[in-house]
Amino acid sequence: MDLLYERYVTYVKKVLLQNNLSYFKCVEDYTYMLEHVTPSNGIKYLALLNKTSLTNTQIVDFCKKNDAIGSPTKIDTECGRVSPTSLRYLFQAHLILTHFKTKTSSPVNIVELGGGYGGLCLAISYISGLYNIPVESYSIIDIDTITEFQKLYLSNFTLSFPVHMHSSETYGKNIATGSYLISNYCFSEISSVRQKEYITHFFPKLVHGFITWNNIPVYDFGFPYSSETEYPLTGDLNKYVRF
Repeated sequence: MDLLYERYVTYVKKVLLQNNLSYFKCVEDYTYMLEHVTPSNGIKYLALLNKTSLTNTQIVDFCKKNDAIGSPTKIDTECGRVSPTSLRYLFQAHLILTHFKTKTSSPVNIVELGGGYGGLCLAISYISGLYNIPVESYSIIDIDTITEFQKLYLSNFTLSFPVHMHSSETYGKNIATGSYLISNYCFSEISSVRQKEYITHFFPKLVHGFITWNNIPVYDFGFPYSSETEYPLTGDLNKYVRF
């Protein structure tokens, strides 16, 4: 396991043992890794969402769903008190589905590399119908402990597609060919050895994808790609990478 994740995984194991999701979104052993979008960036994400086709009612409805579990830190906005992280998940879902729609109108099998607690999966489930994008299935590749955590979290919601969990130890070898990859702040954070394993065993199965790239400069990972600076910018090297 990469050293970056040890503290995070240790805490998640405790949550799973207690079977209690009441407070994990406000505990430092978790928030150093996830659920740490700043209030100022939360306001920026909301301003960006207000430029999409999503209504304030739809934005608030999603935030209420995602914020109902885990006691996240909330901020006051024109839409009421919501978690900045929920706003980011919703905006990222918008970017991903908007990109996918430029590629094909066929049903999509989405694979997320590094799924957090499942917030992005929930956001895509919520708006894929609004964007008229049929999602056949959604797979998450992650550390085994974390996939158990994702199952527990997502079991509280009715999703619009089946979700499958896959161990990161398989490097996506058992994922069907023709998938659409999403990875937000994960692929570029894992060790270079693991990145190479994914590029070798998994990336040839992909047709398109969207990576929120951080931590290191973007490099050739086997696909022609376009990149632009992340907005709002949350790290000096962060890019939105589409391929």
